[in-house]
Amino acid sequence: MKRDLDLIRSILLQIESNTDTNDNLSLSPEALGLSEFNNEIIKSHLKLMHEANLIELYSQSKSGLINCITWKGY
Repeated sequence: MKRDLDLIRSILLQIESNTDTNDNLSLSPEALGLSEFNNEIIKSHLKLMHEANLIELYSQSKSGLINCITWKGY
């Protein structure tokens, strides 16, 4: 899989726009407003973003949730 920096930026923008509601955001492409990408591509990019400390993930279930953007992610 090739890293898509435009996708990473789009994910960060979607998370940022959601942080005003103080809700965790689902990891699904539909919840992120990125339905043109499949679930595996989104999850692999979210994993890269988490490993780079750009985002915090919260998981109580298999699906997981995005908690917030970190200082480094901004």
